[in-house]
Amino acid sequence: PVAVVEDVAAAIGGRTSGYLLTGGEGGQWNGQSFSVSLRHHLKACGLDGRGYTAHTIRHSFATHLARAGVNIEDVSKLMRHKDVKTTMRYIHHDAGRLRDALDKHPLA
Repeated sequence: PVAVVEDVAAAIGGRTSGYLLTGGEGGQWNGQSFSVSLRHHLKACGLDGRGYTAHTIRHSFATHLARAGVNIEDVSKLMRHKDVKTTMRYIHHDAGRLRDALDKHPLA
C-alpha cells in the first residue's frame, strides 16, 4: 500500500486539479478504456487479465474498505455515490465474518 501511495503522489506531482489518469486526448478515462489498459498491464505482468474491469476494481475497493472497518457513509462518499444503498450493492459480505460479528454480540 505504501508503494501505491508513493506512485500516486508521484503521478499527481504538484497538481491540485485535473485528472490523475487521462485518456488519449488528455480527457477523463472511461471504464472501457481503463479496462483495456488494465488488461494490457496485467498481461505484461504475466497475468491473463480476464475478469478485471473498472467495475470489479470498484467492487474490490468498496469491499476492502468496509472489511477494514471504514464507515459505510465514508465508503459511499469515496465512491461518489448519491445514495448509500448503491454502495451497499458494491460490498461483498463474507459469511464467516458475519458469523464472527454475531458472536461478538453481548447476548450471543
